[in-house]
Amino acid sequence: MTLLQGMALYSLMSWFTGSALGLGYVMISLFVTCLMVVYDTQIVVDQSERGFRDVPSHAVLLFVDLFKMFVKIVQVLIELNRDSDKRKKRKN
Repeated sequence: MTLLQGMALYSLMSWFTGSALGLGYVMISLFVTCLMVVYDTQIVVDQSERGFRDVPSHAVLLFVDLFKMFVKIVQVLIELNRDSDKRKKRKN
């Protein structure tokens, strides 16, 4: 089972059970998104070295990847805020 399949299975199980995904899942998905950015950048560089210089499609590809990374970073911040709120409630 690959990492993406495992994450999809975990997400599906938590959706059916109604539990929160947690910080670990969000951090792993951020790491996978970073790997996707590196992979797509390598593809763009390889294609442009071979003479396929389609600048608009390459720019859109990298923009979408960076937007996905931004969304994942926001999810990490939300999870960290939730964890902080839970700790504050336990102290009270």
